Amino acid sequence: MRAAPERFRLGVNYWPSETGMDWLASYDPAIIRRDFTRIAAAGMDIVRIFLRWEDLQPDPTGIDATALAAVVDTADAATDAGVELIVTLFTGDMSGVNWIPPWA
Repeated sequence: MRAAPERFRLGVNYWPSETGMDWLASYDPAIIRRDFTRIAAAGMDIVRIFLRWEDLQPDPTGIDATALAAVVDTADAATDAGVELIVTLFTGDMSGVNWIPPWA
């Protein structure tokens, strides 16, 4: 019995062009759905999103429920578009800047 060939994965690192790194603070589900649909139409099947730690956990004792709901909606949008997500906690070292919450 012959093994099925591995499929070649093609994806993209993603920030919405309208909001960039501030996408969770100004979440727009229509933009995410539009972009994921375009990404899938371009033949990609995986999207890497970046979550700034401080957007999800603005203080040491709590998670921002609105930001978490946006992440869940983003996962739903990916499913609807037929793409998979790689979720990355973005803490920095891009261009020498560290994005760690002030409380940390």
